Amino acid sequence: MKTKIINVLLVLIILTGLAIVLHYQIRNEEKERTRDIYTKGKHLVSLIALHPISAFEGDQNYFLRTLVEYSTKEGLVYCYITKTDGVRLVSFEISQDGQSISDCKEVFKIRTAAIAYNSSEIACSNGRIYEFTKPLYENNETAGTIKIGLMLHPLTVFTKERISLIGMLFFFIIASITLVYFGILQAIQPISRMFSNQESPSPKSGKKPDVGRRIGGDSIYGMMEDFKTSMGQLNNELKNVISRNKDLSFQIGVVKFEKNQVQNIINKINFGIVILDIQDNVAQINDYMLKQINKAREAVIDQPVEGIFMDPALIEFISPKENSAPLQSNIQLELSLSELQEKSIYSISCTILSGEEKQLAGKLITFSDITSQKEAEENTIAFVAHLSHELMTPLTTIQSYSEMLMEGEIEDTETQKEFYNTINKETDRLTRLIKDLLSLSRIEMGGLSLNKDIINSESLFQDCLVSVEGSAKKKGISIEQHVPDNFPNFMGDKDLLKGAIINILGNAVKYTPEKGRLDFGIRQKDDSIIFDIGDTGYGMSEEDLGHIFDKFYRSSNPDVAEKQGTGLGLSIASEIIALHGGNIDVQSELGKGTYFIISIPIEEYYIDQ
Repeated sequence: MKTKIINVLLVLIILTGLAIVLHYQIRNEEKERTRDIYTKGKHLVSLIALHPISAFEGDQNYFLRTLVEYSTKEGLVYCYITKTDGVRLVSFEISQDGQSISDCKEVFKIRTAAIAYNSSEIACSNGRIYEFTKPLYENNETAGTIKIGLMLHPLTVFTKERISLIGMLFFFIIASITLVYFGILQAIQPISRMFSNQESPSPKSGKKPDVGRRIGGDSIYGMMEDFKTSMGQLNNELKNVISRNKDLSFQIGVVKFEKNQVQNIINKINFGIVILDIQDNVAQINDYMLKQINKAREAVIDQPVEGIFMDPALIEFISPKENSAPLQSNIQLELSLSELQEKSIYSISCTILSGEEKQLAGKLITFSDITSQKEAEENTIAFVAHLSHELMTPLTTIQSYSEMLMEGEIEDTETQKEFYNTINKETDRLTRLIKDLLSLSRIEMGGLSLNKDIINSESLFQDCLVSVEGSAKKKGISIEQHVPDNFPNFMGDKDLLKGAIINILGNAVKYTPEKGRLDFGIRQKDDSIIFDIGDTGYGMSEEDLGHIFDKFYRSSNPDVAEKQGTGLGLSIASEIIALHGGNIDVQSELGKGTYFIISIPIEEYYIDQ
């Protein structure tokens, strides 16, 4: 009786287990089918939405044939394309059980601009429709809506595959129970023989069996040996697992160390580096780039690149659209980005990263600030253009005057002398320009060396004053001197300093109207000697003050522009003063004159006895 009950319970347990397995299999299959129909629906509605709405206003035969083929393969039951004004351009339906789909389903409305899906029961076919909707665009504006429905038919419980699976499981369970049963019998057989031998006396001796000997006999000994062997194998396997875990831990540590090393290396690079994964999410970024975009690393890692850079040209450069040309392996772009420093120009490079099988593994984006390079190129172009103009102007005058004199067109002696004087002046102008260019070139290339010696400041002051007194008297400009009781001595190159100071004094005389005043003084302040040069000339605007030391710069002030000059004098003077470790400060106001302050440090010097 007990055996029958046990058998019944065993059968019930097996059937319950099979039912549970069948239930979970059906649930998993339903989930898989649902995920599959979501994927198909989203893909189809996104694919149709790539076309502008105007593509559906003409002949639709090809489009409808494609939908019919898709409905046969993928379960499409309807497709509606409607303009924003309510006009339906496409209306495609596959009837179910003789009824229209529109009679069996609930109509849903678009709420967002992203892909949305809804589902509703269809009583007529005992199935389920999954509806997907998405807006259509025309000229970057919403022009209509695409709405499709995919049918998910009811799942059949008892199919050939499931019946086969149930049979296999049933056979496996019965076979397992049988093997376990006979295995247990085989395992307890030695113990049964041992107790049987203990209870049966020897027929020859008539003595009771030696229990202690039988317990320590072959049966128990063999079981203990097998147990020890199994435990030894388990212990060895455990040791192997522990060893493998140690190796894996070591390898993980090495990988982490190498990753940190790589991160430290790219953080030391003085240009921006951004590494993207295959989904165009930020996988790595260096400190330079984080500083440029003013964001924390945690706010950037694993985020889409579109959330970091808003410039459309940069986004199109990094992630081209589907209808754009495919991204090449290594391309560059020059761009000024609003997210980074204003008025800065960046050279942006995009390199495709490939895996072992040459599959796309990510992208490497680099950002290099080339603002200085671009400014240098522009300055070079401006320099060449200005230099060409400065050279062509006197050369044109010399050529035209020489041709007129050579051809005998000028017979008047006074006019000839005037032409010769003009040619001589223009020649001197070219000579000064070439000398200034050579001096400037030597300074910039480091070829100008200072011949420092002890300079008597009084002698330097008087030499500079004498050089401009003649031109000042011609214009009736008075010169006021401001000198100390004791002139300090200092170290420097007297010839170069004299040329720089005379250049500034000459400009003061040149750009001061007649009957004006020039102030020239020398003084000592702390550990520097100061030359003060002031005038009552035309003065300079704030715009001019920012460029007076630029090469070839000439003020747009008509009073200044009409005076001849190369625009190199102040540039050379500032370089000479800088070579002596000094600096030049300028104060000026338009129409109220200019005041230069030349400061040169006084170095210690020793006189050999």
